[in-house]
Amino acid sequence: MSLDLSDGKLVNTGNMTDLAISGSGFFVVRSGDKVLYTRDGQFHRSEDGHIVTGDGMILQTMAGDALVETGAFTVSPDGKISQLGKDLGQIALASFRNPDSLKLVDGGYFAAPADSAESVPVPRIVQGAVEQSNTSDATQMLALMGALRGAESGQHIIQVYDDLLQQAAGVFGARQG
Repeated sequence: MSLDLSDGKLVNTGNMTDLAISGSGFFVVRSGDKVLYTRDGQFHRSEDGHIVTGDGMILQTMAGDALVETGAFTVSPDGKISQLGKDLGQIALASFRNPDSLKLVDGGYFAAPADSAESVPVPRIVQGAVEQSNTSDATQMLALMGALRGAESGQHIIQVYDDLLQQAAGVFGARQG
């Protein structure tokens, strides 16, 4: 199964820590020495000033952890973070030549083989918005119906097999007596 990396609809939240990618790429996040990738841009400011995901993974800039002071900050469409006129770094966005090499990990994060990430040449980030899922209810319903049909077919095969075994047991049982 290959990943569907098409864009989801962007929804304005008005929250300055929410970030959405318009186009290709993944946010680069870190926990300890583990680097993962995500399109989920619902971030918040931690007590120590890091911009983090809901479960504490730190958003990365091209130079390391994304840090902001208390108060408002801005993120330009090309990913530059600034606060009170001071440049705080550019958000790192990664892309992959072979998206099928990405492995889905818990919580909407992706792991990638070493040295497979490339930086996005022209990043497009929207501050104060998040990206909705790119799956449609109709597509999911069709997939569910297909799975249900497969399960029903399997159940029918088992029933036929069970009937054949009962017939065989009856025939062999009659010959024994």
